[in-house]
Amino acid sequence: MVVDHLKHQLNIMAMQAMLNFLQDQIDWSTENREIALLDADHRGRLHVDAVMTERIAALQAERDERQAEYDELAASQCLGHPCYLHFDTSAVTVTGNFNDTGVVQTTAD
Repeated sequence: MVVDHLKHQLNIMAMQAMLNFLQDQIDWSTENREIALLDADHRGRLHVDAVMTERIAALQAERDERQAEYDELAASQCLGHPCYLHFDTSAVTVTGNFNDTGVVQTTAD
């Protein structure tokens, strides 16, 4: 459960920005897979294509992992309405987005 709504929204926006960045990298790498790395170490188009294919696969795997994190974050119990919790220490209860009753324990002084 998300208690800090503002931080939750900021985390969602940051995750969306990361997903957009990764998708842009995948798109660029796909479009330029044969010419992206033509330098002294990668002279042949087939070699460059192989390296870029590995890069695209790594970017897609990271995007998929981040998408799963985003889906979990966006599926919060507080999505669409404010969250609150009220701790009543006298009655040993928690009320709000979920309710619970506790047990008082004492320790020896």
